Amino acid sequence: MPVAEILAGAALVKASIDGIKSTIGAAKDISQITTDLDNLFTGAQQIRQQKKQAKATGQSATEIVIQEELAKEAIEAAKQLIMARWDWGVWQKVVSLQKEQALAAKHKAAADARAAQVRKEEFESAATVGASLILGILVVTIIALVVWAMQ
Repeated sequence: MPVAEILAGAALVKASIDGIKSTIGAAKDISQITTDLDNLFTGAQQIRQQKKQAKATGQSATEIVIQEELAKEAIEAAKQLIMARWDWGVWQKVVSLQKEQALAAKHKAAADARAAQVRKEEFESAATVGASLILGILVVTIIALVVWAMQ
């Protein structure tokens, strides 16, 4: 796994927590805070996926583990900032919504994969029927030509 891929998730996490720290006090630009929070969770998810890939391929996961710990620290810092600015309930809603969105995305991906499999099976079935039909017409044509030639 290229180091650039590992660092992409880590850079996203770092940029997100820096953005959250700079805008949380004023809370004037809520869209920036929400974007930074979303990016923070996305970066942490990318790091977790890269960790799984490293385990599957037998590559060293040292860099990924360190980045994962830094991401956990960044999420904890964001949690503290959100709770200090608003309250614990707001952080719980954010986390709950993140989990719901991740689950919905997972279900959508599974549904898309099932739909693609169904389309593939339907195409294969139609191709089999079409090939059988062409083969049948060819056999009937050959038989007709043989009968015609015998007359």
